[in-house]
Amino acid sequence: MLTKSIKMINPQNNVFRACFFFCFIVALSFGFTASNCHAQGEAANSLSKTVNLLLNEETFETITIFDLNGVPLQNNNNITISIDEPEIVELRELNGDESKSFAESNLATDENGRVSFFIKGVKHGTATVSFNVLPNGAGTDTSNLRRLDSLSVNVIGIDAVFSVTKDIDSAIPEKLPLDFISGAAPFELKFLDESIPAGDEDDGNIKIKSRKWTFRDINNSDNPDIENDPGAEFTKKFNKGMHTATLEITAETDIGVLVDKASVSICATEAAKDEGFGSINGVVFNADPFFPLADATVTLSGIQTRTKITTGNGTFKFRAVRAGEYSIFACFPNAACENKKVIVEAETALNVDFTLSAVGNN
Repeated sequence: MLTKSIKMINPQNNVFRACFFFCFIVALSFGFTASNCHAQGEAANSLSKTVNLLLNEETFETITIFDLNGVPLQNNNNITISIDEPEIVELRELNGDESKSFAESNLATDENGRVSFFIKGVKHGTATVSFNVLPNGAGTDTSNLRRLDSLSVNVIGIDAVFSVTKDIDSAIPEKLPLDFISGAAPFELKFLDESIPAGDEDDGNIKIKSRKWTFRDINNSDNPDIENDPGAEFTKKFNKGMHTATLEITAETDIGVLVDKASVSICATEAAKDEGFGSINGVVFNADPFFPLADATVTLSGIQTRTKITTGNGTFKFRAVRAGEYSIFACFPNAACENKKVIVEAETALNVDFTLSAVGNN
């Protein structure tokens, strides 16, 4: 618990006493020295305080607020709060038995000029919490708004982060998105731990203590494959099935231990049987008069979907067509389309010709 207060200084000479008295009257402070004197009407930010929190930790703080005369600001309900990085910390007020969010109303001091609240670290980083005060009855007039001393809240956390690459033996390995990974089994993936402590040596001496990888096959989830501290980079082979890969990072800090996890789902499917490849070629003709049609559209639909435009001689060709069943459509403006079903065999060239008639002609 943090309680802020002010202590009077007893000057030894009249000149110093007068200077100190003047500074005391014009400076709003939680504790200051004579060197902190500011212009009249400006608060003195003399007492700084840093609160260190672990990620998701909550602590309770109490602050006594004084007016410019050094008197506790009793029963004042016009104190507001501002946070420069609101995504880093959450604050809840507690006066008496009531707990509420700061967003719901202004703060209020008790009969001793104190305000109490909870601070929770929700994201790693540093946030400054500043207090502002309006005398009771000031209404919405902000001309008298004065900033009181502020708290620096340092949230210490870590992020478990990793990347996954496939085709690790190729010249340009493929970096995969971590929403869902799939492929024909078996295949190998390279995992790279990219976890970065959120802070430096001044923010709690964060040190990675251990990293643990857990791989589970959903058909055998009771017997996970666990890799303890395999290093930042390693390769894992996946056979057919649904899997999950989870990285757990444990770090030590000066104020406690941090743990974070990250996971990805992996689907290793049965490899499709490769039946080989063939090709399709042909000519599109006009029916009457009979001649080859240039710029006709020929569409292949089936295991693969591809489109060709005929040459000036009406010819088309589909190369490297995977073996299987297809439909082929030939179309030309102002002519009825023609459809043919074919079966492509491996290492075979299939010839398919079309004769199109103008719309309205038999």
